[in-house]
Amino acid sequence: TPHIGQLLELRVENNNTDKEVDRIKVPSIPSANFDVQIVGLQIGPEYKIEFYADHNGNGLYDAPPIDHAWRIDFTNTTGNVNQSFAHNTNFTDINWKYLLTVNLFSMTPHLGQLFELRVVRQDNQVEIGRVSVPSILVSDFTVFIPEFELNHGYNIDFYADHNGNGIYDAPPVDHAWRLTFNSSTGDFVQDFTHNTNFTDIQWPNPSAVNENELTGINDYNLFQNYPNPFNPSTKISFNLPAREFVTLKVFNVLGSEVAILINDNMEAGLHEVTFNASGLKSGVYFYVISTKNFTSTLKMILLK
Repeated sequence: TPHIGQLLELRVENNNTDKEVDRIKVPSIPSANFDVQIVGLQIGPEYKIEFYADHNGNGLYDAPPIDHAWRIDFTNTTGNVNQSFAHNTNFTDINWKYLLTVNLFSMTPHLGQLFELRVVRQDNQVEIGRVSVPSILVSDFTVFIPEFELNHGYNIDFYADHNGNGIYDAPPVDHAWRLTFNSSTGDFVQDFTHNTNFTDIQWPNPSAVNENELTGINDYNLFQNYPNPFNPSTKISFNLPAREFVTLKVFNVLGSEVAILINDNMEAGLHEVTFNASGLKSGVYFYVISTKNFTSTLKMILLK
């Protein structure tokens, strides 16, 4: 009740991998009792739920007691998890970090090529996240990198593997770019349209990077749908390192299954499927891929 009408943000992180599962923003808390749902938990790992109510109304996170924030830890041993929370004053500084969205346009010259993007903080050269797309399938697409901090400068480094050798080569052999941003106002959206203003981004040699952070043609990967938001159809792509049985399902925010897109054996490689939501209402949906050794979830928005 103390936070009705206030902004609420919530995120879930896998403590074993330090990777964010997903996040939700509720612009205005509707009532004293309400539910939010995060899809994509796996059985076994330890997780933490971090959330805050924007008590001072400035649209940003401020450490308690200015804003009210909490953290809940749990281990998923059962599959679906129902976590209850009642308002209390046991506040915790969760050091909230923000979400970067990069929209890329007119990437037609690089269709079918490997694409990699990473975000690096300028003052200490710490990489906060990266995305690897084995093959660019559409000319316009979006990537998301969570966990940047306010009032710090960041480089967005990315390249397309123009010569097709599977590794970064300085331009003009490969085509590479660097964008910069420094946000003081929360989540940040960066748009980019293909151009020939290439920059040598000195992409790190794979031997210098934790193997768990690399994704490529020999890895599992579920990619962000495009377009997103969409109406009524969107394309979903994923990569398999070997032939195996795959399910790809769509759920609404209540956790109800609304579509089964794949339920079959699939060959190794890159796959694409079209999801037609003409019979569904506008809103947030989640698509979940599952194999014997891999599960991943991403969020998409149907906007009619």
